[in-house]
Amino acid sequence: MKFYLKEILFRQIPFSTIMLMVCLLACVSICFSPAKAQTCLNSLQDAANAIGSARETLEVTPGTWAVASSLYIPENISLKVYKGAIIDIESGATLTIAGSLEAGDYRIFGGSGMVDLPAGHANAVWFTSGGNGTVASPWVGALGKGGIGEAIERVVQPWPTMQRSVIVPAGEYSVTETISTYAMGINIIGRNPSLSSQEGSRVHVHFAPGSPKTLFNITIMEDRVPGFVDCINNPTNTQSWNAGIQNIYLTSNNPGGAGNIGMKVVDISMASFRDIVIDNWTGTGIELRGKEITTFIRVKSKATTPMAIAVDKFCTAIDWDAFQHRDMELIGTANTVGSAVIKVVSLCDDNSTSYPGIDSSQTHFNGLQVWQGNQHGFSWVDTCAYGTDFGLAFSNVQSKNASPSGGYLSYIDREGEISHDFFDFHIYNSDGSDRSGGFSYGNMVRNVYYSGNSYLNNGYYMYTANNYDVGTESASLSDSAKIFHQHVVEKWAVKGGTRERLPKAIYLREP
Repeated sequence: MKFYLKEILFRQIPFSTIMLMVCLLACVSICFSPAKAQTCLNSLQDAANAIGSARETLEVTPGTWAVASSLYIPENISLKVYKGAIIDIESGATLTIAGSLEAGDYRIFGGSGMVDLPAGHANAVWFTSGGNGTVASPWVGALGKGGIGEAIERVVQPWPTMQRSVIVPAGEYSVTETISTYAMGINIIGRNPSLSSQEGSRVHVHFAPGSPKTLFNITIMEDRVPGFVDCINNPTNTQSWNAGIQNIYLTSNNPGGAGNIGMKVVDISMASFRDIVIDNWTGTGIELRGKEITTFIRVKSKATTPMAIAVDKFCTAIDWDAFQHRDMELIGTANTVGSAVIKVVSLCDDNSTSYPGIDSSQTHFNGLQVWQGNQHGFSWVDTCAYGTDFGLAFSNVQSKNASPSGGYLSYIDREGEISHDFFDFHIYNSDGSDRSGGFSYGNMVRNVYYSGNSYLNNGYYMYTANNYDVGTESASLSDSAKIFHQHVVEKWAVKGGTRERLPKAIYLREP
């Protein structure tokens, strides 16, 4: 069945019948042509009824087509919607499209009712309420979510397992409210992979809330369901499986927005975040709150705090497990005492007793790592007597433009965790020469190993307190670099009869 523009309609109707159709000039009619005979109707419901079980294409031409009550378009009907046609679904109604849906990068849905789409993708622009995707006229949504959040919220979800992607075409989007997923399997995918700053070649989401908020909240539970539901007993009700974001460029110029978060990732499993730029962001670029088996690949975050790791309040068992952070460019802009490029935040640090400290295992930063700005590269100050952590590794880290002075490439202080050590901490092939305080500081860390690193400054290459089983080799150090290991003194290697530190190995011995 087909919807036609009037001029197309008249080209297909014999001249002898044109005068009989004059009454249709005041409105757009719905026409279908079984066996090339044409019939004109006035609503989607009438069109679906007329087609019946025949396999037809329903072409919707410009105009507003009301859906006042729930309507089912069966799978034998292929729906094709032209630019300028708006299917206006009233509140409380659901339009179910069981067959295919074809439309371009333009708005096709109005109203506030729900849409039940066929399995596959929903286009964010279908749910916008204004704009044309340029800098001068960005796409906007009726709920302040740029069409992206509207697509997530207005497409029927078989909660909690949606398994559907929201496609975000290249262009400019203006967002003022939080976009939350609240289901499993939701992926927000920028259609154009380019992340350049050139207009039209990127998916640019500009966040300008009236007060500090989160832009993307990838979660099922956060800020939605009150109370505590543990992920161990209810994993399918708390964990967001197979979710992610890719090919998105995020910025915000919200003044005073220190509480803004670009992406908050809460209690996820087997998720993927890749090819993302968070640029000129006031606040936290990425905040992780658990849980496991997730990758961040080719991500740039330029923010006050580029990345923060916090407690997953829906899972007491683990907060940061089997995460891989690969090819990351993290640029801190706070440049204040105590600031860090990657900051682990334990809630007990602010005297909160609601949830325990961070519990971590088998997390790696590898590939190409560039950490710029702020005082420390990685900082974990944890006074919570909770959790036995293990398996944290950094490799190929290049540190630049540290500010202020006195920071470390890695600063781990687990003061107070006498019975909860950190096991297996490794740093490979990394340079922290711009961190004048030192390369690595550790308190209550066991099985520490450094290999192939360089530190050409006069701070501490290695400062260890209450640590055990510390080893290093193949270090490139300046003559003024220092080493401190509690209860142990540095033993110099001997070369050619002179007392000289060798770059190949550093030996520590009991005094």
